[in-house]
Amino acid sequence: MMRSKLYPDAGCFADAVAAASRDRAAWSLSERAALNRITVRCAAPLIRTRRRWFFVTGKFTFVVERPGGGGFTVARVPSS
Repeated sequence: MMRSKLYPDAGCFADAVAAASRDRAAWSLSERAALNRITVRCAAPLIRTRRRWFFVTGKFTFVVERPGGGGFTVARVPSS
């Protein structure tokens, strides 16, 4: 299942991940914990391009994308 949310006020990729880790309405407790681990450890993305960063934490894979309209989208994508 893919879940995503736009964070229009985030100034950078790290801000978007930090905002998502505090967003109780959009993410489950285990997803927020995984996002928090990325934030606290200042984890480097597994894959990084100009517009997308991919993070893998335990059983979750997240992609943080910079859409053309501004802000950042954080999405949980299926991982195998």
